[in-house]
Amino acid sequence: MLVPSFLFGNARAVRANVKKVLTRLRRGATLEEICEESNQIDLADHPGSLVWLDSTRVLREADAQDCRAILLTNGLFDSASIPFEQSNAIRERSVDYLSRTPWGTVVLNSGQAGVWYTALPLRPLRPCRAAYVAIVRGTLEHWAALTGLGHRYYSGGYGAKAFSETLPAYGGVLAHCGLEPRTGNVAWQDIRLLADASLVQRLEFDDPFWNGLVRKMRSEFGTPELVPDNLAEITGLCESGSWDAEQWEFLRAQSGAEGLERALDTLAKAGKWSALLGVFVHALHDVERATKLYLEHEGTCPALHWADDLVARHLATRDATRAAAIFFQVAERQLVRGKKNSYAASVATLKEAKAVLLGADQAAAWKAGLDRFAAANRRRAMLMTLLNEAFPIES
Repeated sequence: MLVPSFLFGNARAVRANVKKVLTRLRRGATLEEICEESNQIDLADHPGSLVWLDSTRVLREADAQDCRAILLTNGLFDSASIPFEQSNAIRERSVDYLSRTPWGTVVLNSGQAGVWYTALPLRPLRPCRAAYVAIVRGTLEHWAALTGLGHRYYSGGYGAKAFSETLPAYGGVLAHCGLEPRTGNVAWQDIRLLADASLVQRLEFDDPFWNGLVRKMRSEFGTPELVPDNLAEITGLCESGSWDAEQWEFLRAQSGAEGLERALDTLAKAGKWSALLGVFVHALHDVERATKLYLEHEGTCPALHWADDLVARHLATRDATRAAAIFFQVAERQLVRGKKNSYAASVATLKEAKAVLLGADQAAAWKAGLDRFAAANRRRAMLMTLLNEAFPIES
């Protein structure tokens, strides 16, 4: 198998190469242009090298001279490197080219499930039709070359694997098409036993077939299309605690405020307090109702503590005492014995409690609260040092 030289080498070298490739892609170059300019490495000349399809649980040495295809995938779909809109556009214009070669098909099959065949962000689910076509077409066309390498693929852990044992992306694509890729072992089936050129044709040209797949996938993923025909399904998702703001707005538009309140009441009657709190915060952006719910049930439902900071900050201007009490509780829960970063987070939370109480002219309450916190944790020497540094007079 021939691979571009920028994907071959040790971890440090390939990361540097991929960074340059990503820069050129962001500036408008195509992957085909970049690869045509690259030298080719024949893996037959490097019998000890492996081809990377995943980079989780890495136990292989960083200096190994390998084809690190996964680094291109990881870099392309990392929003810190490339905005989602741009990576989606690069995907659309790259997948057909990648499917023409064995190494490109390896790239298409690499990474976490769905990154090459699903537009980002993942909600709402937007399957990429061109990628589905490319993955099936490329894997079928180059199967002999892909499997001919034998056990020279890497997807974490210690050992090398056969291509199908890395659970490449084609298995997910076939499953979405209603086919069963799994075997009795930890591996996908030979794609040629499940698909042929007719599936490629259906994916590419059969609109009813493709639209049916998309509807099914979006329903399974919890993001059905927001159309009146799906109102019952969307209502059910809301009543189950969906945090999707667009689904709740659709429910309001179709069923009115009464329909929305019925869905909220269903959640409340089921006692799904954390889910309901998330709906208020993330879907309805109603922090006042979220705060009321939190104050009513926080004492008996620890699952609500994820919203501690948000509620405390909301309460700060009207109930400094309660807000500070929440901050002190958060500071206690943040403590993990011997972990300096957890101690630092706890001190940062205490600073918020201080700001709230001093802003409400409650200096005595702040001093009393800090004294109690210090007394309860006096055996934590590292924490005591940080407290003395942060609050040198008070503590």
